[in-house]
Amino acid sequence: MLRAAQLPFSLPQRWGIVLRLLFLAAVAAYLLDRLTALGWSEVTANVPRDASFYLLFVLIFLAVPASEWLAYGRSWATLAPAGRYWRAFPVFVRKRIFNTALFDFSGDLMLAGRARKVFGLPLRTALETVKDNYILATSTSAALAAALIAVYLATGQPAVLFRLDNTAALSLAAGAMLLPLLWPVALVFKRNILTLSGTEARAVVGIYGTRFVIVQFLQLLQWHLVLPDVALQTWFGFLVVHIVLTRVPVLPAKDLLFLGAGIGLASAVGLPEAAVAGMLLATSALTHLSNLALFVLTSFVTHD
Repeated sequence: MLRAAQLPFSLPQRWGIVLRLLFLAAVAAYLLDRLTALGWSEVTANVPRDASFYLLFVLIFLAVPASEWLAYGRSWATLAPAGRYWRAFPVFVRKRIFNTALFDFSGDLMLAGRARKVFGLPLRTALETVKDNYILATSTSAALAAALIAVYLATGQPAVLFRLDNTAALSLAAGAMLLPLLWPVALVFKRNILTLSGTEARAVVGIYGTRFVIVQFLQLLQWHLVLPDVALQTWFGFLVVHIVLTRVPVLPAKDLLFLGAGIGLASAVGLPEAAVAGMLLATSALTHLSNLALFVLTSFVTHD
């Protein structure tokens, strides 16, 4: 029998894995119950068939690696061998896959580890840039998300959000409390944390801020294409829930959690649940299929 010191995971890590698996099982059971109640034939019949829906999915999916490719390029493009950095876009696609399929920051750790081989950079330089970009990206999106949530709350529309059930409502509340804290922390400790110059930091913030605005606009447009008769304020409610759930760092399977929250929210605001479920189920399936396909593809095209 292996002793504790020989086990691959410490006791806290093992408990963390167990809790994640239990959480995933609870989310899966909840979704199975809700989708079964709606009727699988009804849900699948409402899967979007408009090609524009899938084009917007691609744009939303690629927005993250594209923005990071540009942001990191401000620091790494001149340090890497001539032309090598700009040919390494697949590395940032893999980073997105790691962060969404495994856990937050796993893609950042992967990028720091591979930067030496892929871009020919010193490990310390890679770690410093990854750290700077993570802080700036997180704090920028948190600030903008908090501003968007504040605007939504000011409209007097959010009462429906508190009728969400199960873990979705708890996660929403937790995320809403955490979001506004990230930006002040980054500002207060900037001099001690960031190695980027003020000019570079502002440029990176501009890239991530632009990404946030574009992605939220594309997300609203994608939903509107499926159900064009739904009021914009209603979709803003969905967007608020989506923003909060996807920014709580400890939650696994955030797309599945939003699928459950979206069905609950559709019921609360009087939207056709099967139509919303079909739309969100298609997005979740596309996300996992894209992660798998692009992970395999980038394994062959990534420069080592």
